Amino acid sequence: MSLHQVQIGTQVTVKSTGDIGLVKGVFYFPTLYTVELPDGSVEKFTTHDVDVTGRKKSKPGIIKEKLSKKLDSGIDFEISLFQVKTIVWQEIIADISQIWTRLISLKDYHLWYPGIQRVLPLNDMGRYVHQYSFDQFDLKPGSHIRTRSNGVFPYLNGRILNIEKEKEFTLSLKLNPIMTELVQFELEQKNDRVLIFCTRTYKGMFSLLGYFGFRKNKSLLLNDFQKLFFPLVSKSKEPINELKTQGDSVPAMDRETTIAYAVNKGIKGDMDFINSIPDKPTRGLAKAALVKAKRTGIVPPMPDVPINQPSISSKPESEVKSGVPKFEDPQDLIHYAVNLALDGNMDIINGIPDKPTRGKAKALMVKSKRTGERPQMPDLPVQEETIATERNDTSSPKFENTQDLIHYAVNLALDGNMDIINGIPDKPTRGKAKAMMVKSKRTGDRPPMPDIPIQSPVESAGDTKKVESEEELIDRLVAEGVNGNMENINALDNRVLRGKIKAAVVREKRKGTN
Repeated sequence: MSLHQVQIGTQVTVKSTGDIGLVKGVFYFPTLYTVELPDGSVEKFTTHDVDVTGRKKSKPGIIKEKLSKKLDSGIDFEISLFQVKTIVWQEIIADISQIWTRLISLKDYHLWYPGIQRVLPLNDMGRYVHQYSFDQFDLKPGSHIRTRSNGVFPYLNGRILNIEKEKEFTLSLKLNPIMTELVQFELEQKNDRVLIFCTRTYKGMFSLLGYFGFRKNKSLLLNDFQKLFFPLVSKSKEPINELKTQGDSVPAMDRETTIAYAVNKGIKGDMDFINSIPDKPTRGLAKAALVKAKRTGIVPPMPDVPINQPSISSKPESEVKSGVPKFEDPQDLIHYAVNLALDGNMDIINGIPDKPTRGKAKALMVKSKRTGERPQMPDLPVQEETIATERNDTSSPKFENTQDLIHYAVNLALDGNMDIINGIPDKPTRGKAKAMMVKSKRTGDRPPMPDIPIQSPVESAGDTKKVESEEELIDRLVAEGVNGNMENINALDNRVLRGKIKAAVVREKRKGTN
């Protein structure tokens, strides 16, 4: 209990005379006691003039308190007049060279040092682009830096004071205009562990401001440093950076190995591994390292992955056989899944294996429900096996009119058979059929079912053996174009051939007018 919370009637001893009296009243700012003395007189005394019975008053000056007795981490602080010193230590199981590299990397201080938004070097260079570049920064005692805090203050100047490789790193930082903090990091090797100390000293009239927030977040800077760069040394039951995929057991890697592996994958164009890293800080560091590798051309060596483990980037069979069609563009997959979800089928949107894509699809579904606007239904990709099966299937009806084929396919699709509509080889026709199917599901109106043409087996066998040459195709399509039927011409994927046929149609029409 504090000295200003003394109860009325408490016995006190006056230091100057040795008289014993009773407290009759307490005044605040500053704290004063009204004491009744043995002779009946009442006088006022400060807390320094009397000793309160049953209370021990700490000596003025330095106050010490150790909050943690653990060997692996702890904090300590010293407070005196016009000076505050805070000490934090943490044990890390890692190579001391790796810890030293991370500790002197000033560009990453905003990730773990509390209160820092950005650190920039001050280089004496002719070009402006080199003045604030860490690539040109000479890290040595006397080098100047600039720090920007999380507040509204502008960039403030700092300085490197001392460097002893893998032993001590001292710098002067200024996070606000009225106070400078002296930061000293010390490393000590202990068997397989490295004990790292961080001592911060504040001097001056406003030194007490350096203690504010120490117990909340300032005392956790080395703990955050450990969790961010060396998560496997954490004593938790599971490593923070252990990567797992559905149905796979992937070997655990530390943060450095994960970033190096992800950068090599990203350089080759495979971004799936980087996007699937569950730890957000690791994913951000991997993307930053990939950008730097592309800019500088320096790629870290590819780490070794245990052979007895499945490939990290490989996907389980359950993901391949999940029933989700494979689109080349993820946006087409999102539009396809959203259209089915709006019709009541949530299986496709829930079966998307990629978590970010699945989140985007659900967000678009919510937006579509709110606005009433549906995304455009994409064309389903037709697999090679399906195409081969359809080519060998002689029982598929062949309609002379494209509209009859669309109506036939839509009716079967509404009954649950998507094979015909997915097997239409003409891409524009297939898109029209799917658009009509979505419209029919929304309105409840079915198109009329056309009559299925009867084809003899002999004609079917002859059709499968007949191969149309390019000249015959041009003659046939030119004749159709002259008669006004341009659907088959517009459906050609070969742009050169399509241009030739349209030019021939124009020439034939001109001949007919002359």
